[in-house]
Amino acid sequence: MRQVTLNCENNPQIYCFIWINEAEEFEHIQFVFNENIIEWFKGRGITIGQTNRKMYDYPSKPGYQKGSRTIHATDNTSIMEEGIDIISDSEFPDDFQHTIQTKIAIKKSVNID
Repeated sequence: MRQVTLNCENNPQIYCFIWINEAEEFEHIQFVFNENIIEWFKGRGITIGQTNRKMYDYPSKPGYQKGSRTIHATDNTSIMEEGIDIISDSEFPDDFQHTIQTKIAIKKSVNID
């Protein structure tokens, strides 16, 4: 299993992590934007979450809340809508573009209706 990390050139708050197995199949995609998270898992589908930094009202000042993030599930469908808009407008490397958009963005009608 290997992990690929993609970051956005225009917005440091947007990341995409991809886990790929030995057969070069996607196992897991984690799309992080503004402390919101959309994850796709092979065989399980999509989950929506927020980090602990988004869920709680922490002061936004330099040096506060350093350390690891934790992910908390949510049913807030606006996260999915916002994420799909970002993914649809994003340019990923050719090897990943179609798969990311297929696994996450095209799932919109299934997950938020």
